[in-house]
Amino acid sequence: MKKDNTIFGLRFVINDNLHPSREDLQAFLDSLKKDEVGRHRSEGLARYGDLLAVVEDYERGQHQAATAPGFQDRMLYGALSHSHFVSPTLKSVVEQYLYYLHVLSTLDLKKPTTFIRSAEEEIGKLNPKKKEETAKRDRLQGMVDERKKALDALKKQWMALTAELSSILEYVRDNLARVDRLCDLSGTVLINERNNGKKEQELIEDIKTHYKERLREFLHHGSITKEQMDVARDEVAALTKRLSDLVQEDVQSLINVYEAVRTHVQTHYRDIAGAVKAIEQKGNVSIDVDVALYSQAAGHLLALISGLHVELNLIDIGAGNEQDVLLSDKRREMLAYLLDLLQRGPKPGAA
Repeated sequence: MKKDNTIFGLRFVINDNLHPSREDLQAFLDSLKKDEVGRHRSEGLARYGDLLAVVEDYERGQHQAATAPGFQDRMLYGALSHSHFVSPTLKSVVEQYLYYLHVLSTLDLKKPTTFIRSAEEEIGKLNPKKKEETAKRDRLQGMVDERKKALDALKKQWMALTAELSSILEYVRDNLARVDRLCDLSGTVLINERNNGKKEQELIEDIKTHYKERLREFLHHGSITKEQMDVARDEVAALTKRLSDLVQEDVQSLINVYEAVRTHVQTHYRDIAGAVKAIEQKGNVSIDVDVALYSQAAGHLLALISGLHVELNLIDIGAGNEQDVLLSDKRREMLAYLLDLLQRGPKPGAA
């Protein structure tokens, strides 16, 4: 099967025997709220879930041409959607990771191991020539054989769980590298567009055309005074200056969103990559060691999904007059153009 190289695409390394049902997973997630560690994990998932919900609402609104979101929300959620950092798949794999970690922490190899050791010592003390001790020996041996089978099954489950946990960490690590690359490419696209200024110039020409048409209307109903010409000239100069300033500020704000995502992703990429390396070096020694290693990695995953903070401080145009309305229309048109340009831009490919 060809590997899916889209960001947070299909994860093919899935052990169906371990994969929880939707009901079991939900029951586990509900149970997290019962202790302090669980509540912390639950709150991290909830914060990311809230962000995912608003981004998905934005995406559905775009697709269904529903009531348009506010300008600031459109910029923020448009960039987050395009960055692929806010992803239902990422939320799902973190939930699965926590579930598998919980199952791993419940495995008890000590009890059957202790019983086997104790029973074998007892068997060694029995005299096979004595009939009553032979019966006891056979009974104990049968119990030892059962415990060995159970122990073997537990060890296989242990290895399967750690393989699945490592697979999720590697999947997240590799996809974070793709998000990082996409944000870098997107920043370059925006900088090039700002330097090029072609679309900005088109919008400026639209404003000039709007005023030319208004002056033609005046001509149609009579003559144009010098005062009307001067007012139109001054308004065009002021509006085009305001539009140019807005475009520069908005492009920079959009770049800042991608930079914030990129900085966040890079930080947690390093943490998760370090966790993967530590597990490769120290893992599968004992369940206790593995639980500690994978629990540390769980902290990195939760910090990844719950710690992103992006602050936008956009210029408020207002809507007090005809010039503000015209400027707002051109500003929205520019943002729509930029978001479409980003969607059509270069793709990061495989990490």
